[in-house]
Amino acid sequence: MRVYKHSSQRPSVGVVIGLLAIPIMLGILVLGIQATRASSDSQAPGPMRLTGEQQYPLGIPAITPRASLMSASGPRFTRDDVIQYIGTHPQILGAIPGKPAPVVTSVQFVTAAQASVLLQGESIGLPDSSPVCIVRAKGSFASSYSPPILAHTAEAPAATAVLVFDAHTGNMIISGTA
Repeated sequence: MRVYKHSSQRPSVGVVIGLLAIPIMLGILVLGIQATRASSDSQAPGPMRLTGEQQYPLGIPAITPRASLMSASGPRFTRDDVIQYIGTHPQILGAIPGKPAPVVTSVQFVTAAQASVLLQGESIGLPDSSPVCIVRAKGSFASSYSPPILAHTAEAPAATAVLVFDAHTGNMIISGTA
């Protein structure tokens, strides 16, 4: 059995500092973990921020970009490509089956910011400098809120349809009637 004697000897400064450092380090670690949790919990999900090329294209695949224009910074398809696509896919406009084929009245290649202005402030969903294509067509179109098959029973058809395509990917990003 060991007997401990009372000693008037003081512990070394290094031992004291070491013993004090442990709780301080643990406190800093706990505060750091709590701060990390608080900052990640307070971040509400929001709109995806786009920088540079998109990782996932926006919209519905539609017009196939031309290989010869893939290195271009502007549109990667032409007005003729748009007219051909609409001619073979009138349903993308909401054209009512059995009615005369829609007629494309305008094709405009503009930036997303310009498109937003042309569409009375409608958000395009792309960075302002992104090239887009606005297409307007005349015909008989289902409203934006009813499927084409029900248009004859639900409400009067619209006379003008508007589509917006991403001019890089060819994807349709907005469709509606006016």
